[in-house]
Amino acid sequence: MVLRRDLKEFIQSLNENAVRYLIIGGYALQDLADIEKLEES
Repeated sequence: MVLRRDLKEFIQSLNENAVRYLIIGGYALQDLADIEKLEES
């Protein structure tokens, strides 16, 4: 999944600080579509 740099840095910061989070909306749907493409291959 391609992320804007500021969003990528934000998510990296969450991960580095062991913050639990859930991605919803367009980014989540895009990621799900990428997973489905891999499964179909």
